[in-house]
Amino acid sequence: MSRSGTILIIVAGLSAVLAAMTVALLARVRGDAEESRGWLAEVQARAMLTAGLEYVCETARIGWDDPATPAAEEAFGWIDVRDGGIGPRTANGRPVRARDGTAAFDLVTGLGDAFPAIGRVARCPMRVQRRPPWAMANGMVVNAMTRDPSLPWSAIIAHPRPDPQPEVATWAEFAAGDPQPVAGTDGVAWFRVLREDVATFVVTCGAGATRGYAGWNEVQADSAEASFGGRDAFEELRRDESRLHFRCAWSAAVGGNSSMHYLDHAYHLNAISSPDAAHTGGRSVQMVGTIRWIQRLMAEPDRW
Repeated sequence: MSRSGTILIIVAGLSAVLAAMTVALLARVRGDAEESRGWLAEVQARAMLTAGLEYVCETARIGWDDPATPAAEEAFGWIDVRDGGIGPRTANGRPVRARDGTAAFDLVTGLGDAFPAIGRVARCPMRVQRRPPWAMANGMVVNAMTRDPSLPWSAIIAHPRPDPQPEVATWAEFAAGDPQPVAGTDGVAWFRVLREDVATFVVTCGAGATRGYAGWNEVQADSAEASFGGRDAFEELRRDESRLHFRCAWSAAVGGNSSMHYLDHAYHLNAISSPDAAHTGGRSVQMVGTIRWIQRLMAEPDRW
């Protein structure tokens, strides 16, 4: 064999080794990317679990305002704390209203045609808003302490410039926010809540683009076919997303609260639970209840 033939064989062998190493490297990189993608989906789904549990607690009391009335209706828990009946019910004892303005459930059985009736689902696709309502600026506001010792202590430590500051200049913009989604955040994660019993719920949290629809039949019932481009595309999205299922129970027990509220349209913050805060009276507590227990469901339940 000539020297040139030997060199050619050596070069071909080295090229084959390099090609094999390149393929192995690409496979490893792809595997790492898939693993990272799965980890990110798990994190997003877990974040939706937090949102779902907060939703269960808050809708026990708030969020049921009837736009047809001047009052801001609130309720008294999934189990009404006044008499132990099925809630949520308004101050006059009536069940909260569904979107169409009708009573959401029967007072005796708790059954009805829409959430929050027992056996019904609230589907909540999530996205990041450009500016949520009541958004505060990230900048720090300097309030230097005065050097005048003749002033009362309340004036020396007072903050003449509110801190934190709102992101916008007018109260209307501050309250309304900008609900338009930030690019890339719409259709990324969701949660849905099934009211399984009076105060028991199945919370399903997902990272994916199905927007929380359990199946194509639900998509069709909601006339949302155009959002997915067809059944095959929807089923592919379902296969690619991560879903976690939990069962939890709500309790009327409450705890302390250190939330802040606005005294007026000048953005003045005041601690709701501060015993010496103006216009608040005695100490208050958070009134939406707590989660009594939560259970991870390792298999997909029959209904969620």
